[in-house]
Amino acid sequence: MRPELGANLAQFTAFTRQRADRWRGSPPGARLTSGWNGRLGHALALMDKKAPMISIIDDDAFVRVATDGLVRSLGYRATTFASAEDYLQSDRINDTSCVITDVQMPGLSGVELQSVLLARGNPTPMIFITAFPEEKVRRRVLEAGAIGFLSKPFDDEHLIEHLQTALRSHNAAGCARSTAAGSRAIAAGAGPATLARFEGDGA
Repeated sequence: MRPELGANLAQFTAFTRQRADRWRGSPPGARLTSGWNGRLGHALALMDKKAPMISIIDDDAFVRVATDGLVRSLGYRATTFASAEDYLQSDRINDTSCVITDVQMPGLSGVELQSVLLARGNPTPMIFITAFPEEKVRRRVLEAGAIGFLSKPFDDEHLIEHLQTALRSHNAAGCARSTAAGSRAIAAGAGPATLARFEGDGA
């Protein structure tokens, strides 16, 4: 390992340990109760079963804990996985609104995970985080539709901005799918009750 990469990794390890200690066990919305950027009302509105589910994938336990804490502090639901394979075998794929994933992991990499999901027709927005940023990797995942590519250690605000963009993208895609399904139902002669269901799905 090159000296600069080793130093970067050591810095990130210390950073994530501090962040994990800070957020471990914090309740949803805890960060916001201090008036942090005025997001308390937004977080409280999301604290129910309809809150977006964010799947966090990283082989580093400290990163998983820290990112999980940050996501939950915003009022979202979160679930963590130690590998891309664990995520693909889980029951969270269909209800995940955004994937936050490491790039380099044992087994499938984050880039390979993106390829698998796209091949399956799964357009879930993805945010990549990595301690070893490479321009060719960044360009590849962004061209494939990733929302963001962050270098570890990253500023919380940058992740939050990407997360908000990802959720807007996910919601827009959901509305488009619901509209298309409703149009097909009309063409098939569906009744009012069926059409109301499609309208509800797009809300």
